[in-house]
Amino acid sequence: MIESKILFNGINDIVADVESRMPVDRSDLETECERQASFHEEVGDMYALSRAEVRSAEKRLKEVKAELSGKVRANPSVYGFEKITEAAVESAILLQPEYKTALELMNRWEAISDRLQNLVASVYQRKSMISDLVSLYCSNYYATGADIQGNAQERMEKIKQLRLQKANENNG
Repeated sequence: MIESKILFNGINDIVADVESRMPVDRSDLETECERQASFHEEVGDMYALSRAEVRSAEKRLKEVKAELSGKVRANPSVYGFEKITEAAVESAILLQPEYKTALELMNRWEAISDRLQNLVASVYQRKSMISDLVSLYCSNYYATGADIQGNAQERMEKIKQLRLQKANENNG
């Protein structure tokens, strides 16, 4: 499983890697089917990790805001206020480097999570595409005219044999 640090610092490389594995090899649908579930799980796990990090960053932002609120209320003059109001406290909090850092971290995790959510949707769409390609293959969509003609003749022979067999059973 991927670590938060790797996900945070290497999101562009991770997205590029996942995107490079998106194309479906029509000539090897069996392998594509076998690998799809683990591919979906891998991307889903990264998305779940990112959502956990978003929740953690949101919690940290609230904690920083609460700490700063207490500091501003305890010493309003340090923050340039003579009289403390709710709006003044809010303004002072928004200007503090600790708050800006926590907000930036939360926004970064939100962006990562959004990108991974899109990848999860893409991997799910890939599953549908594989399923559709298998259906097309099974219905001879990719067969040449000669293949189709040959298959039709074989089917007709089998039908004739089954009819003769049934007729013999009914007569016998």
